Parts: sequence; C-alpha cells; structure tokens
Amino acid sequence: MNTKTILCAFALLFGTVLFAQEKKLAAHKGTKASTPQSSAGACYADKTWKISKFERFGIEKDPTAEQKNDFIILKGDGTFKLMMNGIDKFGTYTKSGAWLNLKPEAGEAMPFKIVSCDGKTLKADYRDGDTHNNFTYTAQ
Repeated sequence: MNTKTILCAFALLFGTVLFAQEKKLAAHKGTKASTPQSSAGACYADKTWKISKFERFGIEKDPTAEQKNDFIILKGDGTFKLMMNGIDKFGTYTKSGAWLNLKPEAGEAMPFKIVSCDGKTLKADYRDGDTHNNFTYTAQ
C-alpha cells in the first residue's frame, strides 16, 4: 500500500469516529449524567415481582427456603424495595439502557440488568462480583 492510500484510510476512519462523537454529544446535549431517569411506563415499573426461579452457573432452580419470599418493586419515580435472601432493602435506582443501578439506603450499589420483561415475567441478571445470578420474577 502506498502512503496516499494509508493517509486516505486514516482520514476516513478519523472522520467517521469524529462524526459519531458529535452525534452522540448532540443527543445528550442539555442532560446531566447524574439526573435520574424516570422509569414510569416501563414494563417493570410499579409492580410487585415475586421470585419464581433462580439461576447460577447455568443451573436453574426453584427459590431456596431463604429466597421463597423474595420480591422486587421498581417504582416509576426511581425508588425501589426488595427482599433478597430474606433481607429487606430499599433506596433509589438509576437507569442506563437495560441496566438499573440500585442504591440501597445501607450497603453497596447493586447492578441489575433487565434481560426481558413482558408484563407477566421479569428476568434480571444481578452481578455479585464476577458471578451472574439470573432471577426470574412473576408479577403479583
């Protein structure tokens, strides 16, 4: 390849990346990253979801005795309440794409990824360190 071809390819690549960044910035202009996004109207919002299945390392199981009363409520105003392994937690959450970052009043943030939601069934992936815990919840 000659120098002219390499320079043209570099200019084309750089221009594409620069144009994509300008579009992204224009789409987010006037918003703040720390501003909570409303989840009102989301499939999972303002419903009580009771755990029906639990999966870890590809093995799906019924909830354990410790999990049998676990639930999650994600309100459209950005607040949540949940019971996980029999322990109540509540606080606020923010939404970024499919990710919900739950911030309990006490304790560390809990990243939940909404895998699917059809109004009757909610599937979520909760990462506990490097471990994926896949929960299937049923609307109550």
